[in-house]
Amino acid sequence: MRNTGDDGIALWSEAGADGFDGEYGADRQVTVERNTVQLPMLANGIAMYGGHDNTVRANVVADIQVERGGIHVGNRFSATLLRGVTRIERNTTLRAGADHPFLATPIGALWFYAKDAPLTGEVLVTGNDLLDSRYAALQVLGSSVTNVTITDLRVHTTGTHLLQIQSAGSLTLTGLTADAVAAQPLFHCPDAVTFTVTGTPLTPTYCGPFL
Repeated sequence: MRNTGDDGIALWSEAGADGFDGEYGADRQVTVERNTVQLPMLANGIAMYGGHDNTVRANVVADIQVERGGIHVGNRFSATLLRGVTRIERNTTLRAGADHPFLATPIGALWFYAKDAPLTGEVLVTGNDLLDSRYAALQVLGSSVTNVTITDLRVHTTGTHLLQIQSAGSLTLTGLTADAVAAQPLFHCPDAVTFTVTGTPLTPTYCGPFL
């Protein structure tokens, strides 16, 4: 998929009045596997808005242009709230992430956004390569992001930080290999908001203008 006008691939679950399954039910038990997404003109390479028990596996996402990242999970656009187990496995992003003028922040190659509600559904991120990210490799944004476990992650070259924290919450990060990180590994801003990273210490911490 090349030069799409919005997300290259998106799972966007309709929500009912209770915030969960709408008339047609949530996107669930869907596997997005072995695709190549290049140069979306707007938005993400691959996005999951709500839903449950979906998998994004063995895809390549390259050259994000504006406003979004390579692979994205979020409670957004009035979708069903994320629940169950969401898996992101063995994907590669190349030159992913872009500036987002309306959010006044750059977007990471792999990012999580708790916009409509806290993001509490379990997310397992395993064996991914985030290469030549334009800004941060990882980002959490919004009210609260929890229940995210990242294992066996390779980060090679970032434009800014390894992890960009702009929400409350927590994540577990183990098996990290990282080199050529351009700025302090951890951006945590505002630093008064409590977010806990377990498994791999990332220091020093920075809060200030974006590079």
